[in-house]
Amino acid sequence: MEEKPLIKEETKSTTQPNLFAKAWAKILIIAAALGIIAGAITNMGTVGNTIGNTYHYFFPPPVKLPPQGKVLYTHPAPRYGGALAWSPDGKHIAQVNTDGTIQVWDATTGQNLITYTGHKGKNVLALAWSHDSTHLASTDADGTIQIWLAASGFTVYIRSIASFLEQTNRQVSNSPVNAMVWSPNDGQIAFGDSNGDVVMATVGDNLRYFDVLERYPGPVLSLIWSSDGKQLVIGGPGDYTSLSNIWDTTALEVWNWDVSSFPAHHTRTSIYQLGQGHGLNLVDLTLSPNGNYVAAMVLYASATAPSIWDITAKGSSPQPIGRQAISLAWACDNNSIALGGDNDVTIWDYSTQKVVFQFPDVVSVRSVAWSPDGTMLASWSIDGRIIIWQASNKKLC
Repeated sequence: MEEKPLIKEETKSTTQPNLFAKAWAKILIIAAALGIIAGAITNMGTVGNTIGNTYHYFFPPPVKLPPQGKVLYTHPAPRYGGALAWSPDGKHIAQVNTDGTIQVWDATTGQNLITYTGHKGKNVLALAWSHDSTHLASTDADGTIQIWLAASGFTVYIRSIASFLEQTNRQVSNSPVNAMVWSPNDGQIAFGDSNGDVVMATVGDNLRYFDVLERYPGPVLSLIWSSDGKQLVIGGPGDYTSLSNIWDTTALEVWNWDVSSFPAHHTRTSIYQLGQGHGLNLVDLTLSPNGNYVAAMVLYASATAPSIWDITAKGSSPQPIGRQAISLAWACDNNSIALGGDNDVTIWDYSTQKVVFQFPDVVSVRSVAWSPDGTMLASWSIDGRIIIWQASNKKLC
């Protein structure tokens, strides 16, 4: 008896496939795909495919910034404060208060995040963010340098200027540390005091002495490190009688500082005379991000006069801005300068030599700071307000 298979063989169809139907199906699939792409282009990100609750854009939606000059928010502050510093990642702002405390707050909302009390009761003279926005360094009139975590306020290092000078043959004293700056890679930090000492320390498992420059002939009030790490700019009033046959001058020194070896190789390359005569005072100093220009503000009698120097050309003459100001800050585009005045904050365009925008309704602006992308500006005035403005309706860099 013949056994029957358990599974029947499929009967092969002799029907030919409908080629017209298949072609039409392909056309419909291609048309649908083109429609989705066209919709994505037309709506700039409003059409995409949904997976779960996540919406995936073919193109990012355009970011529309508020109009120039709009007040984004106002942050309460003491009338007479100190420095303002915007973090390099743009997320936070740090402010120095008159009682020596330092507040770190959210740059978008103005919400206070931490209050650092390591200098409480002292006069904080300098404040600087590390380039990776994780640490803040601060100094005071007692000659103390502190480095701390921006997120928590935890103190990582505390050293005095005297503890570094003990490793040199110089006179040891806890002179006020007026200026401080991080190297571009955050591996070193330089600070200058009222005796003219400029010390470099390495930042690692400890804050260690690395090198010291030839003593500056006067108090160091400003320090700026170029973005390529090769130049250090020092500013302050000094006695340059042997160099220029004048009684005293407010000057700017430019040093080349090679930190690839120990001790570091450093040479003074330029001295720029910003002004001369008894009683001059360097109020503020800022280097353009590309390191080519210095904007300095010198107090003549009772008025402050900002000027710009091209430090790439030896012997260059100052270029006056032509406006009185109390504070200044250079934006990331190497062209826009914010000037804090008695009754306003202005943005001055270096290329056109003109004021391009003016923020009114402020009183005696003691400090100004740009956001890293140049879209916002913070101004601190003695009426007890820090105002966050929309400085530009497009990113400057």
